Amino acid sequence: MGSSTSKEAKASERAVKAAVKAGKETGKLHCQGLGLEVLSEKSLIKADNALTALPDSLALMADLQLLYLANNALVELSDDVAEALIAMQELNVSGNPELAALPAAWSGYTDLRQLYLNDLPLLAALPPAPAWPRLVVLHVCGTAVTALPAELRDCVALAHIAINGNKQLAALPDDLFASWAACEKLFLMDNALAAVPDSIGAMTSLQKLYLSDNAIAELPDAVGNLVALEELYINNNALSALPASLAELPMLNKVYANGNELTLLPQPPLGSALEILSLNDNRIASVDGYPWAESHPELKFLHLARNALTHLPPVFAALAQLRVCEVDGNPAVETQPDLIARIAAGLVRGWSFGVENQDSPHSGSGESSESGDDGESSDDGESIEGDEHIDADAPPTAASTHNNGQKSFSSSSSSSSSSSSSS
Repeated sequence: MGSSTSKEAKASERAVKAAVKAGKETGKLHCQGLGLEVLSEKSLIKADNALTALPDSLALMADLQLLYLANNALVELSDDVAEALIAMQELNVSGNPELAALPAAWSGYTDLRQLYLNDLPLLAALPPAPAWPRLVVLHVCGTAVTALPAELRDCVALAHIAINGNKQLAALPDDLFASWAACEKLFLMDNALAAVPDSIGAMTSLQKLYLSDNAIAELPDAVGNLVALEELYINNNALSALPASLAELPMLNKVYANGNELTLLPQPPLGSALEILSLNDNRIASVDGYPWAESHPELKFLHLARNALTHLPPVFAALAQLRVCEVDGNPAVETQPDLIARIAAGLVRGWSFGVENQDSPHSGSGESSESGDDGESSDDGESIEGDEHIDADAPPTAASTHNNGQKSFSSSSSSSSSSSSSS
């Protein structure tokens, strides 16, 4: 009995493979006479199942639009299956540490909307020449990718991009950003990037730009074309100056440039919308002569810890909106009585002024401390959710993958969830 069943199973498997092969040649998948039917499910969730391979029968799910395979043990993905799933819209293969390559057929998924490739330490390349004109969300975090395909520039619908924690990614294609005018959030943190292409100036819808933890020595003047930019995070790089063109950005209200080699404040001064300026751990020796009150009437958070300051100008006391003024770790900082009085009265929370508000939080790296009522406990501004001066939906570092992307961004996934198979 067992032998007969085994023979039948093998025969069925051969028949399925033959049907898939014929389907590739004709463009149609025929299952008549196989004792099979094409499955109608649009969603398949097989996360956290210790899968090592996908069954060939998956190719029969011709209508499949959403496939979640996160946190398994996949070693490879079948080319035959990949070529059959031409209706795919959302793909997640994050958290498969032995997966070293992706099917070339994925490049032809012209209806793809979301792609999550996080925590794949052996993955060295993306599918070649991708044609994804409808792709909205792309996450590539914690991989061994050394280069991005130039064809990514043609993904004109991209709105949310996270390419973080790829330690071997040292350069980007020169024209990568040329057609990304629709992109609103760009995360390029914790890679090995030495430069940012001039084409970034084409991203005129960009609101939040994350470039921290790279090796960037200079930002291009083209960032002055990012007219919608509200938040810039470029902590822990090698900047000696911020580009003058940043002053041209009318919406820019948060600038984090901690841990660089800055010796001067931004020149010319940043715009009047600025609410947070964080320049901790630089080499700034003086802030005298800077038009604080005139240029930054809305400034609330000022972080200048661990620089080379010896004096704070009296103008600081005229910043009516100032709530945090951090200057600890500077050599013998002197300050003025008016600012000390405001700190003592609880109007400003500050450090190293001799008189401190009892509720004043301690300065930290911003990566692990808990948010206070106003969120002043972070000076990096990149990783505490719910903080009023931190992006709540910033992807975590590569070690964590934003729930592996399972928070859906498209209406198609939510509408198909009722027909999903998770068994």
